[in-house]
Amino acid sequence: LTTFNSQFDNRTTMTINAGNSSFAGGLLNPAGATLRLIGDNNFTFTNVNNGLTNQGTIDIVGKNMTLQVNGGTLVNQGAIVVRRDGNPDGQRTITANIQNEGSITNEDVTLLIVNRGTAPGFFNNTSTGTLSILGGNFTLSDYNDFTNNGTVTVASSRTAVISTSLTNLAGTTLTGGTYDIAGTFQ
Repeated sequence: LTTFNSQFDNRTTMTINAGNSSFAGGLLNPAGATLRLIGDNNFTFTNVNNGLTNQGTIDIVGKNMTLQVNGGTLVNQGAIVVRRDGNPDGQRTITANIQNEGSITNEDVTLLIVNRGTAPGFFNNTSTGTLSILGGNFTLSDYNDFTNNGTVTVASSRTAVISTSLTNLAGTTLTGGTYDIAGTFQ
């Protein structure tokens, strides 16, 4: 276990290999910086307390990797890319309240975005936010609310399961933002 007790500002490319890591004072990943999280055969956790602001790139690869943000919000103004990188098995998980102003892209794996905190959770895809399910499947669960004012893309033959309320759902009609759904949307 590697623990950083104060705010950590990543200014370069930082790779966290298999094993658990903790950022107790929060994490800033500014523009130009890359945070690469690599899972393995065991379940690997990267825990961030007091929020995570991403303006650069977060690259989640390998299998059985969890990025967990406690006590704050994952504010994504850059790019989060989830991919297999030679490890097709396992699940990649993001556990956080999310304010997405950038892009979250699932290239080719099973991605679960879940709120496991005690407070009602939220996933807010702002007008500049994009959520793209290009490969693999995607589940959003345990949130009090999912709001989309940006773009959600689900590729052909892919499945996006959103098991929470949609703020921009009026009756049986999706409103606000753009939904480009060629696969399954449940």
